[in-house]
Amino acid sequence: MWVRCVRHGVAAAVILIAGVRCASVSAPSGTPITREQARASFEEAWSTIEKGDPDPAHGGVDWKAVHHRFAPEAEACTTRESLRIVLQKMLSTLGRSHFGILSDQESDRLADAPEATAQDGTCGLDLRVIESEAIVTGVQDGSPAAQAGVRRGWRVTLVDDERPTDPAWRDETQNLLKRYAHNASIRALDHGATGVATRWSFLDESGTPHAISITRASLPGRRTKLGLLPEFSVTCTDRLLTAEELHALGVPEDLRIGVIAFNVWMPVLAAELDAAVDRLRASDGIVLDLRGNPGGVGAMAMGVAGHFSNEPDSLGTMRTRDTTLEFRINPRRSTADGREVEPFAGPLAILMDPLSASTSEIFAGGLQALGRGRVFGRTSAGAALPAQMRRLPSGDGMMFAFADYTLPNGRSLEGEGVVPDEPCGGSLDAWREGNDPDLRAATHWISRTLRDRDCHE
Repeated sequence: MWVRCVRHGVAAAVILIAGVRCASVSAPSGTPITREQARASFEEAWSTIEKGDPDPAHGGVDWKAVHHRFAPEAEACTTRESLRIVLQKMLSTLGRSHFGILSDQESDRLADAPEATAQDGTCGLDLRVIESEAIVTGVQDGSPAAQAGVRRGWRVTLVDDERPTDPAWRDETQNLLKRYAHNASIRALDHGATGVATRWSFLDESGTPHAISITRASLPGRRTKLGLLPEFSVTCTDRLLTAEELHALGVPEDLRIGVIAFNVWMPVLAAELDAAVDRLRASDGIVLDLRGNPGGVGAMAMGVAGHFSNEPDSLGTMRTRDTTLEFRINPRRSTADGREVEPFAGPLAILMDPLSASTSEIFAGGLQALGRGRVFGRTSAGAALPAQMRRLPSGDGMMFAFADYTLPNGRSLEGEGVVPDEPCGGSLDAWREGNDPDLRAATHWISRTLRDRDCHE
C-alpha cells in the first residue's frame, strides 16, 4: 500500500495496496514468535485503533468487544504468520481501507527502497481489468509495446505462459479495494527488470491472436523518493489534441482541447503542472487525466485546483481526533515568471478509474461537488484517508488510518469513491473500437458545453 506520513498536519504521501507489487515476496513459513511477542503485538495493534481512530465510536464497532473476542486467539499464536491472520481479522471488523498488516519483508521494502527498484522497466502498456479481462487501455508512444505493434483495446490472454485474470473477479467489482488490487496486479504485469524480454499473447479487436516478445525499456520520467516510499518515476505530460485525434473522437477538428496527465501528486512535479496549465491556458477546454494516479501530497490539490477556480472554496475537510484541516482552493492569479493571469475558466473534464485514489479523489471529488469539474470514466478507489505504518513487536508492520475526509457536500469518499458524472470505459466493446472511450466522452462534453454557451450568447 502507499503509506501516508503527516507533516505539519498535511498528508504528505499515500500508499494503497503496496502489497500488490510485494506479494511475490512471501514471508518464511512458520516464523516462530513468543507468547509475549504475540500478546504485545495484539495489544499495540488494538490500542493504536482505540486511541488513534479519528472516529471515537469506530463506526459503530464495539472495539472493547473486539478485544475480548480476538485477544485469546492472538495470544495462542506461535508464529508470525498465524498472528498476522488474527490481527488482519480484527482490523477487518472496522470495514475500512488503509487498515492492514504487512509482513516484515513488505514493510522493509517500503522503508528501504531496494536498489532493484531503480532497475524497473516497462513495455509501455497501460493495463486494466474490463469485464474480468486484462485489456490494453493505453500504449505509450515510442515504447517497446508500440514498436511491437500492440494497440489499445487488445486483450491479454497470457504473460509468460500464465493467464493474467481470474473469471471470479466479475463477482467482486462492487468491492472497491478488491477491484483496486485486481487492477493494480494487472497493471504491474507491464513492469519488471529493464532489458528482460516478456512473452505476451494478445487477442486483437477482431479476435485474431498475436504472440509477441517485448523487451522492457527504462521507465520514463524522473526518479524521486519521499519519506518511506520506494524510489519511483514521476511523469507529467501535456498536449493539444491534433485535428486527426479530434476527428477520430468525433468532435470538431477546430477545437483546442488540452490534455494534462501526471502519475502521482509529488512536489517535484509542481512546477511542471504549473507550466502545463500555462501552456494550455488558451484552450477551449482541458482534460485532466488522473487515471491510475494513486495520490501523493494532499496539499497539492489546493494549489492545482487554484488553476481552475477563481474562488477559495473548500475541496473538503480532513479530521483527526485533535485537528481539522480544510482543503481550501488557492486561486492562481500569477505565473511562475510573474505574469498576471486568471484561473482557467473553460470546461474542465477529469478522467478517473479504479486506480485513481487519495489526493486524486480529493481533487476530483471536491471540484465535482463544487460543480467546477465533470468526471468521466469509472468509480475511483474509495481510499482517500491518510495512513501511517507502525512496526509491531512481532516484526510485522501495521497500516492504519488516522484521519477522516469528507467532501464539501458532506459525503465521504472512503469506501464509496468518486462516482463519474458520465460513466464510460466499462465495457470491452468500448475499448475494442481502438479509441479512448473516457477521452471520447470528455471531449464530446466539452464540445457540447461550448456549443451551448455559443447558443446563449
